[in-house]
Amino acid sequence: MDRIRSLTFPRIKGLMNDKKVVEHYQYEIFESLNQLDDILEYVSFKELKADIINDMGETVRDYMEIKQGFDPRFFEVQQRIKNDISYKTMVGQFGDMEKTRSFYEQKCYRLLGNVFIRLLERGEFDLSSLVAGEVSEMGLKAIELEDDDMVEILIIRFNTLLRFAIKHAIRNNEPRNLYNLIYYYGTFVNYLVDHKREAFVKKCFMYFRIYGVEIFKHGSNAAAMYFIVDVVATEMRKVLERIYEEDWDQELQNGLLNEILQVDNPPDFNKEDLAQGVLINNGVRVVQMALALFYHRHQKMDYVNRITIDVLDDLNILDEETFRRVIEMTAARLRFAGKTFWEDTDRGNLNIYYTSDQAEIAPFKEAVFQQAQTILMKRAQVKYKLTEEEAQVLWEMSRLTKEKDYALVLEQIERFEQTLEQLDEIDESRLQALVAVRQKLGFTSDNPQLTVSHTRQVALGTELQIKAVDDGDQQVQLEGRVSFNTPNYFYVVVARTRGLGTNIRQLTIRFKPPRRNIVYQFQLEPAEVSQSQPHFKLPHTRDIKIVEEH
Repeated sequence: MDRIRSLTFPRIKGLMNDKKVVEHYQYEIFESLNQLDDILEYVSFKELKADIINDMGETVRDYMEIKQGFDPRFFEVQQRIKNDISYKTMVGQFGDMEKTRSFYEQKCYRLLGNVFIRLLERGEFDLSSLVAGEVSEMGLKAIELEDDDMVEILIIRFNTLLRFAIKHAIRNNEPRNLYNLIYYYGTFVNYLVDHKREAFVKKCFMYFRIYGVEIFKHGSNAAAMYFIVDVVATEMRKVLERIYEEDWDQELQNGLLNEILQVDNPPDFNKEDLAQGVLINNGVRVVQMALALFYHRHQKMDYVNRITIDVLDDLNILDEETFRRVIEMTAARLRFAGKTFWEDTDRGNLNIYYTSDQAEIAPFKEAVFQQAQTILMKRAQVKYKLTEEEAQVLWEMSRLTKEKDYALVLEQIERFEQTLEQLDEIDESRLQALVAVRQKLGFTSDNPQLTVSHTRQVALGTELQIKAVDDGDQQVQLEGRVSFNTPNYFYVVVARTRGLGTNIRQLTIRFKPPRRNIVYQFQLEPAEVSQSQPHFKLPHTRDIKIVEEH
C-alpha cells in the first residue's frame, strides 16, 4: 500500500509524462496481486488463505479511495499491462478501462474470480463465500465513493460469479455455494438501498429475475436448484419490504414486484412441462405469499391483488382440489414456521420462509379462494354457456363433494348425480337452472357418448314406448314424450289415458336415444295419472337396462 500511496505524491505525479515510469508503477502494483494469487494457489492453511483473500479485498478498497489523488495519466494502460495473463482475452476493452480508471480493480476481480472457481472445485465453501463477501464490500466502497462505473463493473462481477456457481451446482447438484453467493449479492443490493441508488437496485432485480428463472429451469435436472430460487426470491422480498417502509417511488415498487412474480413464472416457459410435485411444493410461492401478507398488514391491497392474481395462475395447471390443498399447505407452512431453522447453515439458522404477519393468513387465504371461485365460475359460464345462476347452483353442488372440486360436477355425470341428491330447498328458480344445466353439460340421453344410468338423464322430448298395466291387469300400449325432467320427478305426455284406471300398477317404458343403436328399458309405478291433461308424473329410478343393441 505504501507504493500505491506514493502515487499521490507531487514528485511521482510529475513523472507521469514518462510512459516508462507509468508502466513501471503499473507493473509493480500488478505484481503484488500476482504474488498474493501465487501464494493462494500453493498454501494449504485455510486461515492463511482467508487472510490473503481479505488482504486483496482491503487493498482494492483502499486503492479505490487513494486513486482519487492520482495523476489521470497513470490510468493509461501500458503495453506491459496489456501483456498480463489476466488481460490476454480482453483486447479491445482497454479503452473502457482507461475511461473508467479500473484496470487495477479489474485485475483483482479476475484473480478473485479464478480463486472462486478453484475453491468451488475443491469444495472449500467457506473460503468461496469469503470471496463473495469481499466483492460485496468492494461494492459498498464504490457506492460510498459514488463511482457509478465501478458499481456497474461490480454488478457484472457478481453476475459472473453466479455463472460459475450455477455451472458448479448443476454439475454436482450442490447448492451451497449459490446459497452463500446470493446472500452476498443481496447484501450488496441492500447497500444500494441504503444509498437510495434506485437505478442500480432496479438493474440488480432484473438480474435476480434472469438468474432465478435460469436456475428454476435447471431444477428438473438438479432438484436442489429449486431451493436456490427460493433464496433468490427471499432476497428480493427483503428489499421489497424495506423500500415499501421507506416509501420509495410507487412505479419503481410496481416494477420490482413484477420481477419477483416472474422468478418462478417465466413468460417463455410452459408450466405444464413441470412435474406436479414442483408446483405443489413451490417454496417461491411461500415467499411470495409471505410478501402478500406483509402488504395485507399495511393495507396495500393493489399489491396484494397482484400477488393473488399470480398465485391464481396455478389454476391453469392444477385442478381445484390440488390448488386448494397447495394454498392450505402454504398457509400452514407460514403459520407454523419459526423465525429460526432447526439446523445450522453457512448463514446461521434463520428461516427464509418465516413471516411475522401470521394474523393476515386467514383473510388472505379467504380472498384467494373467493377469487378462485370467480375464475372457475366464469370459465364454466364461457365453456358451457351457463347463466350466472346456473354456474352458482353448480358451485353449491361442488361444495357438497368430498374434494370440493368444481370440475367434478361439470365433467363427471356420476358426481353430478350424487351431489344432486344432496341438494336441499330446490325452489322453482333453482329447479329451472338444474334442468337447463343438465342439458348444457350434455348429461342427457341426447349425448351420444353418454350411457344412460338414471331416468334423470332422459332428455326432454325423448319419444317413449309405454306398456301400462292397471290393477285389473288391463294392458295398454301408449306413446309418450318426456315433457319435463326434474331432480325428483319427470313428466311424460301421452296421446291418451282414456280407458286406463287411475290405479296403474306398473309402467314398462322403452326409449332409443338419437344417434345410438341402443334401446333402454325401465319399469316403475307412476306417482300421478292425469285424465284431463293426459300425462304421467313419474318417480325416478336407477334400474335402467339395455334390452337391444345393434
